[in-house]
Amino acid sequence: MPFTPAKCTQCNANLQVDSAKDAAVCEHCGTPFIVEKAINHYNTTVQAQNVIINAPNRDFEIVGGVLKKYHGAAVDVVVPEEVVEIGEGAFQNCIGLRSVVLSGSVERICIIAFRDCTRLQEITLNQGLKMIDGCAFENCTALHEILIPNGVEIIDNAFIGCFEITRVVVDDVKVMEHIWESLCLSVCRNYEYQDSPFDWSNHPQFLRHDGTDIWPEFKAEQFKQLDIKKEECRRQGVCFICGRKLSSRGICKHCKKYLPH
Repeated sequence: MPFTPAKCTQCNANLQVDSAKDAAVCEHCGTPFIVEKAINHYNTTVQAQNVIINAPNRDFEIVGGVLKKYHGAAVDVVVPEEVVEIGEGAFQNCIGLRSVVLSGSVERICIIAFRDCTRLQEITLNQGLKMIDGCAFENCTALHEILIPNGVEIIDNAFIGCFEITRVVVDDVKVMEHIWESLCLSVCRNYEYQDSPFDWSNHPQFLRHDGTDIWPEFKAEQFKQLDIKKEECRRQGVCFICGRKLSSRGICKHCKKYLPH
């Protein structure tokens, strides 16, 4: 049976897969993957490379390994291997951008790097990435899925305003917490001002790379920490959401006014 070129969605290694199968295991990193997604990942990368290969070098303003600014007009972009950091605002307001592939050499995505890339549908984050700074993908309203590679140390409010994200793939619960803090005010629109500030039933799908659901473990830990925080705030007479002083009836007028019901 002929095999089809594919790329591992975890380590980005090139593979040959049986397209008739639903799933397989990467021979390089041992991670299970969905065959169709691995094939699509390969095709997307190749197409993006074909788009960017003829682009003049002046499209990328790179200083000391930092991509300071992208000046090109391609809709599908592969960041050069020499780049180790996506600089502040490097792709900001590139409204025609549709997909970006970051190589394994990229270790950091700086603040507002992709802010207001409103047509960005796909961002490929590869193994080696360690940090995503605040507001890096702010208002990327066409993003529907994020795959976070293992090894990311900090994600700080990176996805604020990404209202359409419905699926997040991540293995680390602590990393997931940073993503949740970023997404909860953007994606979960139906808050409840009762035991929790969030509507836990209305959230993106959170999965590990092997396809198992990470959400129950995360939710249990969050409620545990939330109970601890609420009790401490009650003792101090302040709102556990915004930190403002509570009324004599124990109600935060600010949050009750601004959180939709």
